[in-house]
Amino acid sequence: MASVICAQLLFLESENPSKDIFMYINSPGGVVTSGDGNLRHNGIYST
Repeated sequence: MASVICAQLLFLESENPSKDIFMYINSPGGVVTSGDGNLRHNGIYST
């Protein structure tokens, strides 16, 4: 599943590099800080 999502994000970015890509994640919750470091590491942390 992760490889499909990554492929779709790369495709969207290649189609129009200047256009923002929005991703909505429907999650039941959990510990917020556990995913925070991963987002920062991958360069997709939004401010």
